[in-house]
Amino acid sequence: MHSQYIAMLTVVGSLSGSEPIAVSDIAATLQQPQELQHNTLFTGRPATQLFVASRFVAKLRTDFVFQPQDAEKRALTAIALDRQLNAYHPEKTWFVWHTDDQIFIGNIAPRIHTFHSTLPELLQKKPAQALTLLAQLCRLYFSVAHESGFRLDEGLSNFGWTDAGAVYYLDDDRYQWDLFTSFASILAVWIRQLAEFSTEHADIFGQSLCGILLDVFQSPHKIQVLLGQLRYCIAVGGREQQCLNTISARLTKAAYPRRSDPQRAISVGPSQRAAADISASCDANVASPLAILADIHANLFALQAVLAELRVRQISRILVLGDIVGYGPHPRECIEVLKQQNAIIIQGNHDYAAASGDVSTGFSKLACWAIDWTRGVLTQDDMRWLAELPPYFQSDSWLAVHGAPMDKNYFYGYVYHMTYEANLDWLVQHQIALAFHGHSHVAGVYRREATGDSRCDSALQCFASARCALACPGSVGQPRNGKTAAEYGIFRPADATFELLSVDYDYQRTMDIMRAASFPPALYERLAQGR
Repeated sequence: MHSQYIAMLTVVGSLSGSEPIAVSDIAATLQQPQELQHNTLFTGRPATQLFVASRFVAKLRTDFVFQPQDAEKRALTAIALDRQLNAYHPEKTWFVWHTDDQIFIGNIAPRIHTFHSTLPELLQKKPAQALTLLAQLCRLYFSVAHESGFRLDEGLSNFGWTDAGAVYYLDDDRYQWDLFTSFASILAVWIRQLAEFSTEHADIFGQSLCGILLDVFQSPHKIQVLLGQLRYCIAVGGREQQCLNTISARLTKAAYPRRSDPQRAISVGPSQRAAADISASCDANVASPLAILADIHANLFALQAVLAELRVRQISRILVLGDIVGYGPHPRECIEVLKQQNAIIIQGNHDYAAASGDVSTGFSKLACWAIDWTRGVLTQDDMRWLAELPPYFQSDSWLAVHGAPMDKNYFYGYVYHMTYEANLDWLVQHQIALAFHGHSHVAGVYRREATGDSRCDSALQCFASARCALACPGSVGQPRNGKTAAEYGIFRPADATFELLSVDYDYQRTMDIMRAASFPPALYERLAQGR
């Protein structure tokens, strides 16, 4: 029987490109089928046939049957994809198995310790080693996501480790990277599976996680994104919730190292409030008006004009929806002015780009030019300040983002006629009645009423009848409504009203400074055109 198996096997190659696992070892392993069961040592899908020997584990995908001319080609493709992922044991070998009436492809790899079967006991006996291995799993997971754009299946049964401590992925499936959504959800599952996992372990693990995220992604923004996803984690038990809170606290310190309380409202776990209309959800403890500013874009004179109007109106509370810099000639001056205000300030995509140099998403050539110029005039302290701005803020009454509520990055997505319904759906799903946003540079409100969804551009609006709403104050420094005046809004929590306002400023003076600094004409001419 053994020689018969050998005759039916063709080794295609290993991931390392060196000596593949021998045909004799593959044949011997294929004679030891393993039944798959949930919550046992070996788990898997029914379509995967597993074979387990003392040294090797082999897999056949029985839902794929090939013609002779296609089987080896498919195996070579699988090897190329596995190498691209760079997550598997280098000895993993793909082969073709010819039966009497069918042809299958399969793979075989050295048998190693699986996380779901070994980690619980290891955490009890050798916690330091267990936590190190879990951190290595996370490093592998995030490295794959960053380098390939794929997400590994996060279940502990899909990862293993060798006696030497190397961690590898065991499953053959990979998915599109989802910006931490699945990872945030799996954290509570991992903690539940690891009965000995304590808040002390969570603190150590959280510290390791921060270092890994910064090392892999080279940006605190990704920690901020993960924190945002953790807001919606549902922990079954108190221990799990306490551990998630501890991990979140570590992440917060790493994302905002110079801010003792960057966001009072960042918390792990779902909101306990029932869905309610905006008038009922307004925070009665903070009834004073709130000025809403967005998209200042380094236009100092426009910012000064708005702040002067707020002083006349005796409004001291300010919310800035990001994009302090970019496009305009006074990034440093605008930062310094805002530091002196009683303001909640969140990060926009131009702020992030100016701090990180990352213009890979959504930046035109003109925007890239402006970011490059801006980085040339900002100090390191300016860039650190921009980098540490939170990408969202959530109070008891409302959410603030630069871009779109449903955008996991917070500052790339737009709210406009093609996306507002999906964003209103998101608000309903997350029990949020009101979201302020910028990014579009177009003032107005999208509302969801009992009668349906609509857009309203009225200067004064009352949200009392709205189930939820998306409110944009327009742009301070670069309005795009065909007008030149600096735009802003005032939210009055006491009566749930939102007023859209504007104030004239000397835009010609800004244009002259940009022209003298050799800005591209398109960047300053738009100030006179309101576009």
